Amino acid sequence: MTKHLHDRMEQHMAGLFSEHGFRLIGAWEMAVGREMPTYLYMLAWTDLAERESCWEAFYADPRVAAMNDATYAAAGGDLFHDFDVALLKPAPYVASPLFGGAGDEQ
Repeated sequence: MTKHLHDRMEQHMAGLFSEHGFRLIGAWEMAVGREMPTYLYMLAWTDLAERESCWEAFYADPRVAAMNDATYAAAGGDLFHDFDVALLKPAPYVASPLFGGAGDEQ
């Protein structure tokens, strides 16, 4: 299952994300843990309005529906059985060049 998710991101989603203003921080596959297999990717947003605008444009793009059809067919059905969305903010005591922290007033 995760091979198809990696292929989907590499061949389709990364480019579409970039075109629609998404900032893809990274993508990971869980190596150890209870919820295996798990595939995770992280996006950075300046605020919720940017997030909403980018996702709206992404889903309005007809290439997204075509990508879904093609990648689900390649996987022989669903690519995942569950997903979670989490919005994170940096802890004030950890410096991060990407997200601020350690004294930043974000």
